[in-house]
Amino acid sequence: MTAPTRVDPFTAGDLAPAPRTLIDILTDTAARHPDAPAIDGGEVALSYAELVDRIAADAREQAARGVGPGDRVGIRGPAPHSLLERQHGSARMLCPVGGCETGK
Repeated sequence: MTAPTRVDPFTAGDLAPAPRTLIDILTDTAARHPDAPAIDGGEVALSYAELVDRIAADAREQAARGVGPGDRVGIRGPAPHSLLERQHGSARMLCPVGGCETGK
C-alpha cells in the first residue's frame, strides 16, 4: 500500500504565486509603491525606490571589486540599514552572505 500524495495548499493550484526571490519582491514593491517607506531606523529613512537604487549601487560596487556569483561575502557595518543594503546587494549577485552589526 502506498502513502497518499500530500498536496501543499500554499503552492498548489492556479492561485499560488510564481516562485520569487526577495530581490524580485523588493523590485516589484518599489515599482508599485516607490515612495512608500521601506526602512525607518530613526536616523535614516529610505523609500522602496531609494532602497532598490542603493541595493543596485552596492551590487555594482561589489562587481567592480571583483565579487561575482558564488563568492562568499562577509559584511560588517555600522547600522542595520547598511547591512541590509549590502546583504541584498550581495544576494542580487547570487553570493551567500554573513554579517554582523558593529553599532554606531
